Amino acid sequence: MVCCPTLRFVQGTFNVSTTTSAPSFGTTTAATGSFYFANTPATPGTASTGFGAGGSTTTRLPTNDADRCGMSNGTHTRVVGGVDAQLNAWPWMAALGYRATSFELNAGPRFLCGGTLITTTHVLTVAHCTQGGLYFVRLGEHDLTSDQDGANPVDIYIQRWLVHERYDATIIRNDIALLWLQRSVAIDETIRPICLPLETRQRTKDLTYYAPFI
Repeated sequence: MVCCPTLRFVQGTFNVSTTTSAPSFGTTTAATGSFYFANTPATPGTASTGFGAGGSTTTRLPTNDADRCGMSNGTHTRVVGGVDAQLNAWPWMAALGYRATSFELNAGPRFLCGGTLITTTHVLTVAHCTQGGLYFVRLGEHDLTSDQDGANPVDIYIQRWLVHERYDATIIRNDIALLWLQRSVAIDETIRPICLPLETRQRTKDLTYYAPFI
């Protein structure tokens, strides 16, 4: 789901505005079929560390519409090392853009990591990718090396991110992070979020040490 260079999950709620350029915060009540995140203040483009332990003001991350999420436009099976992905086959995939180094004066942004769109304003990635000049997300891309691939990608700046409070870079433990986009992305056939678990049984199941297959 994600790849490669500190998120707090708690019982709470997260409000997301789909009409403004940034998330709106406020207190709500918990609802069935939602993922929950702590409402931890942070400055744009910086990390907030730690997963909440309760007691803080929280906001609800909305459940994705089952008719609008997780539907691939591809016809081939998902096999690592298989055929090249078809255009728009995986519309929830995100490329993470990083600023060029001082030694790359004429270079454009670098794409070093990936992520998964989970709402119109949130991308799930790994914690070790939230460093080294990360500043925007590209959605709807097909071939990063070509402008003639038929894709019409959208670039959106990252407002802030949240990293797991127990992330340990030395052993790559709790390697997970959540990115807030500065504005909502329009959902269509080329860009759409992946589905989040809806049932309580799915949301609460401990998958530690599982080796899932796709």
